[in-house]
Amino acid sequence: MLFHRGEARTIDFDDGGYGYWVYDLAIPLIDLDGNEALPIFRDALLKGYAEIRTIPEEQLEKLELFQAAFRALEIIWGTASTLRNPGSTYWMERREKALMHIKRALTLGSI
Repeated sequence: MLFHRGEARTIDFDDGGYGYWVYDLAIPLIDLDGNEALPIFRDALLKGYAEIRTIPEEQLEKLELFQAAFRALEIIWGTASTLRNPGSTYWMERREKALMHIKRALTLGSI
């Protein structure tokens, strides 16, 4: 996030793109997984987004699915990164969080 004149502005579009809008909404919430403030940030993100564009409820129901999809992609990317830099433990830690997220999504039945 970049703050300009007191307003939050996004600057990293690395994980966004053309496709499902709910995927783009899932990405900023990824690193808040397990944070007790997640519901507050999630509600604020969705409220702000809805001021510009409506979000169909059937898409919002898939938010957890798209977070799990990102986590699966992250595991693949992180594995490749670890192969290039075997001394790094960063991706091993991220992988564990990703696996927990995917397992939760499977348990919730959102996949």
